This record gives sequence, structure tokens and C-alpha cells, in this order.
Amino acid sequence: MFGYFVALGLLGVAGFLKPKYEKFSAVLLSGSVAILYFVTYFAYSFYGMIPQTAAFVMMVAVTVFTVVAAWVYDRQVIGVIGLVGAHAVPFLLSNNTGNVRFLLTYMLIINAGMVAVSVRKYWRVMSASAFFLTWIIFFAWLADRYDRNYDFGLAFVFGTLFFALFYAAFVIKRLLHSESLTGFSLVMICANALIYFVLGMSLLDTVRQGEQYFGFFTLGNAVVHVSAAFLITQIKPDKTAVKTLGALALFFVTLSIPLKMTGIWMPVFWTIETVYLYWVWASKRIGFFAVASYVLAPLSVLSLFTFVAKNSADWDVYGLTSKESIALLTPFVNEAFLASFVFCIGFGTILYLMRRYTKPDAETSDFERIFQIAVSVAFLVAFYNLFRAEIGNFWHAEYVRSGVLSLDNTGFEQRRFVFDRDVNIFNALWQLNYTMLFLSALSVINVKWLKSIPLGFSTLAFNGLVLVIFSVGGLFFISELRDSYLDKAASQFFRGTAHIWIRYISLAFAAVLLAATYWLYRQDFFKKATDVRAIFDTVFATIILIALSSELLNLTDLAGQEGSFKLALSILWGVYSLILIVIGIAYAKTHLRIGAMVLFAVTLVKLFFYDLSSLTTVAKTVVFVSLGLILLLISFLYNKYKSAIFPAEKEN
Repeated sequence: MFGYFVALGLLGVAGFLKPKYEKFSAVLLSGSVAILYFVTYFAYSFYGMIPQTAAFVMMVAVTVFTVVAAWVYDRQVIGVIGLVGAHAVPFLLSNNTGNVRFLLTYMLIINAGMVAVSVRKYWRVMSASAFFLTWIIFFAWLADRYDRNYDFGLAFVFGTLFFALFYAAFVIKRLLHSESLTGFSLVMICANALIYFVLGMSLLDTVRQGEQYFGFFTLGNAVVHVSAAFLITQIKPDKTAVKTLGALALFFVTLSIPLKMTGIWMPVFWTIETVYLYWVWASKRIGFFAVASYVLAPLSVLSLFTFVAKNSADWDVYGLTSKESIALLTPFVNEAFLASFVFCIGFGTILYLMRRYTKPDAETSDFERIFQIAVSVAFLVAFYNLFRAEIGNFWHAEYVRSGVLSLDNTGFEQRRFVFDRDVNIFNALWQLNYTMLFLSALSVINVKWLKSIPLGFSTLAFNGLVLVIFSVGGLFFISELRDSYLDKAASQFFRGTAHIWIRYISLAFAAVLLAATYWLYRQDFFKKATDVRAIFDTVFATIILIALSSELLNLTDLAGQEGSFKLALSILWGVYSLILIVIGIAYAKTHLRIGAMVLFAVTLVKLFFYDLSSLTTVAKTVVFVSLGLILLLISFLYNKYKSAIFPAEKEN
């Protein structure tokens, strides 16, 4: 009783002070409302002094009073307090009877009143609060209490009513107020549309054969947005609102058609639609189509890569040992290749339209530049995978065909297929070779025609990365094939000269990539990037050393002289150090001379702690004499060109 007296006292003081101190009066009124809510809740829940029905009626009355007070005072904060209290009432007074129908009906009535006030007064915070509180409570009920066998109709009907209520509120705002829809209203309209779409799709997914109605439900959403756009144009035209609602309608139309399609048709349809929308934007400069193409392009990329992932041997979807996968993944005659081919044609067309209708940089927005870069990246990735995946498909089929029946006699006969693992190594090597060829071609195209600085730097980085991968992983795979070839007598699979010649084919591809990278690195936009040039020289020299060392090991193995590789490597590294020092002196490259010194030091450490234990006296003599001569020659070169070396170092 004391709590009620305090609340009513504050309310009386607030009414008394309103004429002269309206803001302070509003604060007192808000406090009195909060006290009424809490005292009623405590009296019902903690002490059982008030029955549930009476407490509910009292809280609803306080809520109605709060809304009226907010209207009279023209204070949005008072309405928000009433809104929060109204949504809290059912939960504060709940006795866990589970009467969901009553809860949802109550929320619908309360929201209708709150939205009516917020629309009339143009109160954004109040309408947004009602929006988020309603959907949070609704989805909380779905997550905790929803029963797919009994609640589908209830959830779908009330979800639709809430969606319609908030949608109508945002549209009515436009009709009642002369100004255009603000960014806030447009965001709320889009959020409401997406929330309802997710809700409907989730509910349909819970019922039997509900997926058959996905397309119709999505198309229905599009019809709603088209109707709202038409209504606005007939009453109070607003280009921003019409474009936004039109974009939503186009988005749902775009979704509805693929949902009725299966397999390859989804990425193909979205790609074609993206090209059409961008063509209209580029040629007619209608902003709505630009936004639509920006929205649809990521969906095209996502649908393509999802589809390819489900229909590619690289992802093991059909199983590496499935005979049926040979027919499904026949190179260049499969759905993944066709979808990727259409995508490349489509996004290549967009790139052409970008170059044809390009405006000066000052007239190009940042978002459009980002879109151009994103389309270029998507096109290059898709075009690269277009043929790389077919290489994987070819070798996957070869792997399946290589299976032979193996008989294990362990008391009883076990029959199982064994597959040639060398085929997978060939697969990895040929995909690596293709990658080096692709990057080589891209580097040349950029130098000759595109002349793009960002593409130049990114291509140079990828070239270096792939060369490092080849030097580490590729050469290791090649050595595995060589070992397999030399051990052919113990193998049940065929071993031919391809196991040896693949080395020189791969080295040729690596040499082409090195040449293309060198040509790219010599372009004008790299001349001032001294760090890039030093990194390139170091990586280039390291890759050459690794390739020479690998070839030396290969020759010693093929010649049956496996034990002599230690001596040969030490001499090779010493000679290579000398060559690097000569190049470093001749071209004033300090980093090469320092790298050569480090390599020579490593060679000496290797010699003393690793090589000597297994070398004969003659071999030791040869190594020491050879390295001694190299050291003397290096010392002579440094003394002869001393005046040319150190001034150059100071300039660098």
C-alpha cells in the first residue's frame, strides 16, 4: 500500500508541475509508472496478495495510461517504458499454463496500439523497440516451446500478422508524412522482410513436404513488396521507397525461381540474371539495377562454388573408388564444368561492360570500385578452377581404373581392391603445372594489355608462393615417383618413363613461370619497390638452388650412386655461392652477396659435421681443395672490386 501511495503521490506532483516544468514532470511520471509495475508484480509474485487476473488487468491499465501519458506529454521515452512493461506483463504474471494463443493475441493488440502511436507521432525508437521485442519473444517461443505437430498454423498465422503490422506501419509512415522514407525506415522494412522470410522458410521446413512450397512462399513475398511499391506510387510517389521495395521484390523473385529448380540451373540462372541487370545499369545508368546486380552477384558466386563443391572429384562426394563417378565426372562433359563455363562467360561479359562503360575515376563511387575488384577476383578464380577441376576429374577416373583385386590369405580369403597411389601424385603435379601455366599467362596478359598495378603486385605474390610450393612439395612428389619407378620390380602396378619425364615437364613449367615473373618484376611500377626486388632476387636464387640440388640427387639415384650425393651437394653449393657473389658484385646486389656468404657458411658446417664421416680420403681431399679454391677466388674478387663494392653498398 505504501508503494502505491508513493507512486500515486509522484503522479499527482507530476500533474501539478506539468504546466511550468514539463520535462521534470515527465521524469516523475515515468518513475511513478515504474513503481506501479514493480509493486504490482511483487504483490502478485512474491506475496500472493493479488490474484493473477487482477494483477493482469492492473498492469494493462498502467500500460494504457502510460501510452496516453506519452501522447499527452509528447515524450517518446514514456512510451518506451510502457512498451517494455506491456511486453513484460505476460512473463511476469505467467503461471506456466502454456496458453500461447493468449500470449500472441495479447502481443498483437499491444503492438497495434504502440505502432499506431509511434506512427502518428513519428517515434522511431518506440516503433523499433516494438519491432525487436516482438520478434525476439516470438523466436524465443519457437526455439523453446514450438511443437511441429500442433503449432505450425498458429506460428504461421501470427508470424504473418506481425509481419503485416510492422510492414504496414513503415509504409503508412510514408503515406502520413510528406518527407521521403529515411534510411532508418528502409533498414527496418528490409529487416522485417528478411526476418519474415527466414521465419516462413523455417516453419515450412518443419512440416512434411514443406520444401515443395518454398518457391511459392518466396514468390508471395515478392508480390507483397511489388504491391506496396505500387501503392506508394499511386498515393505519394517516392523514388527511394519504390527502388527499395522493387529491389526486395526482385530479390525474392530471384530466390523463388532457383528454389523451384535443382542442380545446375540455380547457378546458371543467377549468373544470367546478374549479367542482364548489370548490362541495364551500365548502358542506361538506372541505379536500381546497379543495386540489384550488386546483391545478386554474391549469390551467383556462392551458388556456383556450392554446386561445384558438390559435383567435383576434389571433394570426394562420390567416393574415390566409385566406378559410377567416372561417368559422372567425365572431363569437360559434366554439369560442374558447364556451370563454371556459363559463369565465366557471364562474369567475363560484366568485365567487358565495365571497361566499355567506364567513367572517369572522379565519377566512380568507392562501392562500384569494390564491386569491380570483386567481380575480377571471382572471374579469375572461376576461370582457374574451370580447367583445374577437369584435370582432377581425369586423374580421378584413372585412379578408379587402376584398382586391382588383392587376395589376402589369413586363414581365409579376403577380397579387396587396391589402387595405385602414384596416380594421385600425378594428379597433384599436373594441377600444380596447370597453376604455373595459368599464372604465367596472367602475368604476360597483365604486362602486355591490362597493365594493372594491383593485379601486378598480387600476381607477383602468387607467383612466388606457387614457386615455393613447387620447390618444396612438387619436387618431393617428383622424387616419390622416381623412387616408385626404381622399385618397379616390387610393384604390382605399371611403372613407365612418365615417372621420370614428369620431372622435366614440371621444371619447364616452373621455368616459364620464373621467366614471366621476371618480366613482370621488371615493369616500371616495381622499380621504386626496392624491397620487392630484393625479395624476388632472394626467392629466385633459392628456387634455382633447390632445383639444381634436386636434379643432382635425381641423377645420382638414377646412376646408382646414392652414396655420393653428400660430396656432390657440397661442391654444388660452393660453386653456386661463387656464382651468386659474382652476380652480386657485377650488379651491385648486396643481398645476393650476403646470401651467398650464408650459403657458403652452411656448406662448411655441413661438410665438417655431416659429410666427413662418410667420405673416403680421396673424396675429402677433393672437397677441401675445391672449396679452398672457391674461397681464394671469392677473396680475390672482393679485393679486386673493393672500390666498386662498398660505394655501391652506401648508395643502397
